[in-house]
Order: sequence, then C-alpha cells, then structure tokens
Amino acid sequence: MSSIGSLNCTCPSCGIKFHTCQSDINRGRRFCSWKCFKIQAGKPAWARFKHYVGRRTPSGCILWKGAKNARGYGIIGTTGRKTMLAHRLSWQMHNGKIHDKLHVLHSCDVPDCINPDHLFLGTHQDNMRDMMKKNRQVQGERQGSAKLTRDDIRKIRQEHSEDGTSYSKLAEKYGVVISHICHIVKKKNWKHVS
Repeated sequence: MSSIGSLNCTCPSCGIKFHTCQSDINRGRRFCSWKCFKIQAGKPAWARFKHYVGRRTPSGCILWKGAKNARGYGIIGTTGRKTMLAHRLSWQMHNGKIHDKLHVLHSCDVPDCINPDHLFLGTHQDNMRDMMKKNRQVQGERQGSAKLTRDDIRKIRQEHSEDGTSYSKLAEKYGVVISHICHIVKKKNWKHVS
C-alpha cells in the first residue's frame, strides 16, 4: 500500500500496527486482517466494549468511538447480526440487568455518552418528562411541517380577542384549517407562546 494518504492504525484484536486509508476507516475497517475481524466478532459485546471507549470531555462525558445509529447513539453488534445501544450495555456492565420496560436515559443529553455516571433508568414517560423539562422537544416553528410562526400565533389570538375575527376568516387568512385556529385561540396548540 502506498504511504500517500495512509493512516497508521492499531488492530483492536491483535495489537499490530497497520496502514489503511481514511475511506477504509469510514467504511468500518479497524482490523489488520479478516482473521482478526472474525476473532473479535466472535467475542461477546461486553468483551469488545473497551475498544470503543473514547475520550472524556470536560463535562465528564465518555464518548463512544464505535458505530453510531442515525440519531447519534452508539451501537455495538451482538449475536445473530443484532445491535445494542452502547449506553445500555454500559449501564448493564456497571449496574446489572435492565427490566424490559425501562429505558437507559442520559442526564447529560449527549447521545454517544457511555459514562455510567451520566446514565439513569426510567420509563418512556420519564424520558418524555425529562425532554419537556429540558425543552428538547421539537415544537412550534422548529417543527419541520409548521406553517405558522410565533408572531402569527400572537396575531391570531389578538385578532380573535380584540377584533372578533371569526375562526373561518383567520383560517383562510393564515392558510390553515378552522380546527387549528380554534385550538390556537383556546391555547390547546402552541401553549408555549403567550
């Protein structure tokens, strides 16, 4: 292999240094040979976990340096071509079994953090409550399909209360359905806008 554009890597299976290129790394090549890959792949996830433990950030997060899913959460292969979330495995390794109905939540809100000190157990409802408390939910005009802005909401409420403009006229003016105007005026929708 040419040394132009090549990178020095260490095989996580045997520890031998080898050369590869950035495109191979991007495609997931981390081993010096197919044999080392097979040896490593045959190990249980917990035995391979340490190879993907990344750097510690100033905030104390320990970042996952292995594969990640589309939402940025670390993943690791398990038996039968399945994957597991890395932070769930981290919790299990440090604290034991997780009940089927429980989620492993991040106090730091960093999806690829695997620091067990930043993880806690909770239900789906706990996760939603935490999201609302930290204002991480997508709402209002931050939502991709929103037709209205905060200013529109304030104007709709003002026009209805001060001018007595009907729901149907407001719906036509703002290009939404009448029921949406009704929910805005009654503050069932866009509750976060005063």
